[in-house]
Amino acid sequence: MISVNNHIQLKPLKVMDRDKLISIINEIYPSTYGYLWTDQGEKYLSQIYSMENLTLELKDSESPYYFITHHSEIVGILKFRKELPKQHIRLQRIYIHPKHQGKSIGKALFGWIEKTYQSDFQTVSLEVMKSESKAIRFYEKMGMQLVGNSSLNFNHLIPEFKQTLIYQKQLK
Repeated sequence: MISVNNHIQLKPLKVMDRDKLISIINEIYPSTYGYLWTDQGEKYLSQIYSMENLTLELKDSESPYYFITHHSEIVGILKFRKELPKQHIRLQRIYIHPKHQGKSIGKALFGWIEKTYQSDFQTVSLEVMKSESKAIRFYEKMGMQLVGNSSLNFNHLIPEFKQTLIYQKQLK
């Protein structure tokens, strides 16, 4: 268990945690991102959280994957990738249950990432759906700046929601 602060910890995810991971994702993802998909994201979630994919992701030592706990309750997940040659961290998944948003959990996680990795990494980045204005405001509040855009190409993703924005922050 990694302590972010007195109330927030990161618990490294293991393959045996898959059922718990799927349970928390099924609480978070459809209510937050279901509108992006023709099938509420079911196909995407079954692919990303399949045993095969999860096993591959957890074998990658440069890509830590955690449960986020708040007062010992699992409230979300965090996954990022350390891109060593570039001295860059790419946030891949940061999902916090809607009933736990607004409790400074995301702010604490960003602070922890900066503090923990600023001596070895120069930048941190992430992609956010262009339609997610609340998340965009939060990332900008955390000091991240828009540096580009991209587009996702997944089956069942509604075409007008394929656009993503790329945000980055300097750590050094």
